[in-house]
Amino acid sequence: MRCWMKSMFLYMRSSRGSSMIFPVVVVMSLVIIMGGMFEFFRLQIIAQGVRESVIAAVLTVASNNSEAIFGGVREGYSGAYELAGGEWKGTFTEGDIYGELDSVLGLERYGDLHVRTEGGKVSYTLTDLVVTVQNAPFAAETNDQPLQIHTVISLIVPMQFGGRILPEMKSRLTVSSGFISKF
Repeated sequence: MRCWMKSMFLYMRSSRGSSMIFPVVVVMSLVIIMGGMFEFFRLQIIAQGVRESVIAAVLTVASNNSEAIFGGVREGYSGAYELAGGEWKGTFTEGDIYGELDSVLGLERYGDLHVRTEGGKVSYTLTDLVVTVQNAPFAAETNDQPLQIHTVISLIVPMQFGGRILPEMKSRLTVSSGFISKF
């Protein structure tokens, strides 16, 4: 028994096999760095996909209002206006952008939150949608300010690294679109 312990002690004191620690440290470091990079790219892909979907939803709402816009441009008073009771009023509606996003992104509504779940886990959350419509000026001499739609929405993405939940990424996505007549 003593001989076995002595040989084990001598083996541990020898420098044989000490170079195995360096490759293990390098591989573990690369795994940690790659995990961080994958999480960063996952967040970028989600943010870009949501941004493109918000753009599509805003453009859908603008397209649904194109009849009101076109009539104003054709008649020369610009923007989305109609005569109502002897007074010109804006007729552009903000539409249902959340409804468009829910159908395109597969979101579920939980109160004020619109949540995307995958495998029972929250993938991301959309909230605080603000839509501002700037109608073009009525009967302006120049068409310097077209009809514009400004949209701001909050994106919340839970982050994970190494199996642990980290503080969530919160981002405000801003989208602007406008109608400019071609003719």
